[in-house]
Amino acid sequence: VNDGPYGDAILQELIPEVEKRFRIIQAPYARVLSGGSTGGWESLALQLYHPDFFGGTWTFFPDPIDFRRYQLTDIYADTSYFTQPNAAPGAPERMMQMNSPDGQPMATSRAVEQMEYASGTKLRSAWQFDVWNVVYGPIGDDGYPKRLFDPKTGVIDHAVANSMRENGYDLRYYVHQNWSKIGPQLVGKLHPVRRYGRFLSLPCRVHDAGRARKSDEPGVRRRFPLWTPHERPRVVANDERQFDSRDGRAHRQERAAGRAHRRMAGRALIRTLADAPGKSGWCAAGRRPRSTAREPPK
Repeated sequence: VNDGPYGDAILQELIPEVEKRFRIIQAPYARVLSGGSTGGWESLALQLYHPDFFGGTWTFFPDPIDFRRYQLTDIYADTSYFTQPNAAPGAPERMMQMNSPDGQPMATSRAVEQMEYASGTKLRSAWQFDVWNVVYGPIGDDGYPKRLFDPKTGVIDHAVANSMRENGYDLRYYVHQNWSKIGPQLVGKLHPVRRYGRFLSLPCRVHDAGRARKSDEPGVRRRFPLWTPHERPRVVANDERQFDSRDGRAHRQERAAGRAHRRMAGRALIRTLADAPGKSGWCAAGRRPRSTAREPPK
């Protein structure tokens, strides 16, 4: 509500217009999504919100998709965004998940929030916490987005947290609430991608419709990441060791084949767009149409 109906504009205006102007297959299997970090959350959310419109998503290390794990905070149960529940006096504050390659924390959530607050008041810094709050949160009495937590004390406003959840931004909750309706339409369309050495981004697993479990549990992973901060170094070390010893060569070959496939697909797309009829004398790939000759230099 705070940043405009861009999703509706893209789905209802932009995509239909592009499909009308260019020779594009107007079918769900030809509309696929991919993204990482915030783009990962967006790609997964679009597929969940519009399971019949898109044919699949390849989601990389998304932003929090379960707000019980909003970074390291359960925004529904915890009272402070900065400190652990029942922490001893003098205990370290929560770290933001911004880690060095060897797993050492780089900044606390309080420090990051102070930096954002100094960059722009009223959630206008365009940094991480503020962006999430603007997109997910309700409008405050002053016309600006209402804060999820106090920037000075870290106290969480649970009314804002509940509003985020009820409006569908907690994707884990949205899936559980709407599984009976969207589950069959998502079979074979969710492709969370594991990123070695940092996160295990496995937000959802959709079972084959014929083999789905007969329970209310749709098979959605509950946590992200899937280990605690204390377990993380050990899991990452084991993961990298297995990757290097067993799957390294195969993975490198797979990546090389993927790059070659993307190059060929990109060239084919450019050729297709260059041949597409257009009124404005340009094509979406950024090249001139083949039928248009270059003007001689003056």
